[in-house]
Amino acid sequence: MHALTAQNSANKGWLWYKEKTPLRGVFFTSQADKALPRSPNMKQTTNPRGFTLTEALLAIAIIGILAAIAVPSYSEYIKQTHLNSAAQKAEHLQLLLQEYWEDNETYVEGANNAELQTKLGWHPGDTSIKSTVVAGDAGIKTSFIITISHDDVSDNVIIKYTR
Repeated sequence: MHALTAQNSANKGWLWYKEKTPLRGVFFTSQADKALPRSPNMKQTTNPRGFTLTEALLAIAIIGILAAIAVPSYSEYIKQTHLNSAAQKAEHLQLLLQEYWEDNETYVEGANNAELQTKLGWHPGDTSIKSTVVAGDAGIKTSFIITISHDDVSDNVIIKYTR
């Protein structure tokens, strides 16, 4: 085992090292400290490792700019996806209403998903989809308006049909 010795390096603090094998991570505080006797095994690093504060802040700024561009685009993409889903549900509901017309020669009204499921067997498959069917005048109903909305989107899909 090697003995540890200490030297006072010009009032900069104590520098500890082993007599023949220096400790890793020895910190020199000045040029005078670097002149201390060193073991040939000790590597002197000339290239600092890691990032400077400026590089880290620049990387964070670039990520922030990219996020500021990406988040609104992604939000618009999600909104458009919800509207397309609602439009597909409206087209399916329209086909069911046409089939109902073929059987009954009138259109059915439904104020919500449960009524439309009971009368037409239609189920949107998504609880965030809300639907309404308003059929035309009293008696034989020859027209209808389908309104379908999604909870996450303020816009509605509306289909108007008249025979």
